[in-house]
Amino acid sequence: MNKDFLGLFLPAGILEYFEISSIDNRQDAYYIGLDENNIFPEEYSSHNLESKGFYEASTVQDFPIRGKACYLKVRRRRWKAVAR
Repeated sequence: MNKDFLGLFLPAGILEYFEISSIDNRQDAYYIGLDENNIFPEEYSSHNLESKGFYEASTVQDFPIRGKACYLKVRRRRWKAVAR
C-alpha cells in the first residue's frame, strides 16, 4: 500500500506527529507501524532535549479497513535532558 494514500484511513492529524514505519497486510488484519517524529514538544522548548530511542510499542485497535481489523503499533520517542 502507498503510505501517502494510507494516511486517508488513519485518524485525522496523526501524520503530523507520526511517520508510517511499516505496513503488515495479514490475512485477517492490517498492522500499521507508527514512529513519533523527532520534534520535541513546544512546552519544553526551554529545555535541552535529545531523543534517545523509542519506548516499547503500544498497540491500538482502530476502525476496520475494508472489512479487516486494523491495529496501529505506536512507538513514542524517549526524550532525555542533556547538559548544556
